[in-house]
Amino acid sequence: MEISSAISNFTLITSIKEIIDLEKIWDKDISTHIGEEAYVRWKKQYIEYNLTGKAATFVVLDKEEPVGQITLLMSPECSAVKGKP
Repeated sequence: MEISSAISNFTLITSIKEIIDLEKIWDKDISTHIGEEAYVRWKKQYIEYNLTGKAATFVVLDKEEPVGQITLLMSPECSAVKGKP
């Protein structure tokens, strides 16, 4: 399969229009990492970061279903970057 045709099946959302898309992708991650409590903690943290403007998450959809994400951390208060140059 050509990469261009594979990519055309997906939609990149440039901003979270509804927090439900972000919740869906985190719920999917949590269900594939059963017993790893960090994912439950991260879901809460990263949703809060998006709501407060400390981060912006971009979600990839495949036929309206979230299948991936990437998050841009914009605040030094985010735990993943706190205290790092």
